[in-house]
Amino acid sequence: MATKHDELTVRGRLADRQSGSIEIVIPETAYKLHLVCEEDVLGDIGDAVRGVVTAVALKIHVAAAGGRFISPMNGEPRIIAGHVLSMSTAEGTAVVQSIIPLEIRVEDSDFLSSLTVGELVNFHVRSGASWRPSD
Repeated sequence: MATKHDELTVRGRLADRQSGSIEIVIPETAYKLHLVCEEDVLGDIGDAVRGVVTAVALKIHVAAAGGRFISPMNGEPRIIAGHVLSMSTAEGTAVVQSIIPLEIRVEDSDFLSSLTVGELVNFHVRSGASWRPSD
């Protein structure tokens, strides 16, 4: 049985590493995401990495149409669109499948109470979307 952690695992390639941040290339896409990373990411540039991406949504909007995307394609995520896979109003989080799965945190869990699993949503995120390495 898949766990929430499995649902969130992103597979990518390490493109760059600096103090406190990394760049991850998402395979089979043109995406290169710049993410905050407080933990050491093992491996060399070009190596496969696995982890969880977390972002803080400023406000989540239900979309009537559209697709899955992260904007910009290269750099720090600012706008995300995708489908809600799961949510926890108690934790103030949702899992959204965009180009990659993301854990979305909200400061006001009332935003989540109006959503349903499967809905297409879009939202702006705070600066500092993060990467947490996983095994």
